[in-house]
Amino acid sequence: MAVVGVLAGAAVGLAASPGLAATGRVIIGSPTGPSAILVDPAAGCHSVNATFPPGTTVSNQTDATIVVYTGGFCTGFPSLALPPGDSTVFSPGSIRVLS
Repeated sequence: MAVVGVLAGAAVGLAASPGLAATGRVIIGSPTGPSAILVDPAAGCHSVNATFPPGTTVSNQTDATIVVYTGGFCTGFPSLALPPGDSTVFSPGSIRVLS
């Protein structure tokens, strides 16, 4: 797992899980451009330690389903399952990569 870019002061904290990783990228983008990119993220929870404005897009360009949560540490309501190749407008607090 690797974080390629963190822009606009956003920090991405990654909680490593042994085992499988998704292949591809999860892109979190604000209306002004990409804010964070996770490359080949490991299965498990990835906290997004930033505040994203309304209109933030989460794009799942991996081969695994991800679940996007409003809170950190994969908590919060509502949560949203995002299959491979799908994207949505959502203000993420954390993301879980399913294996």
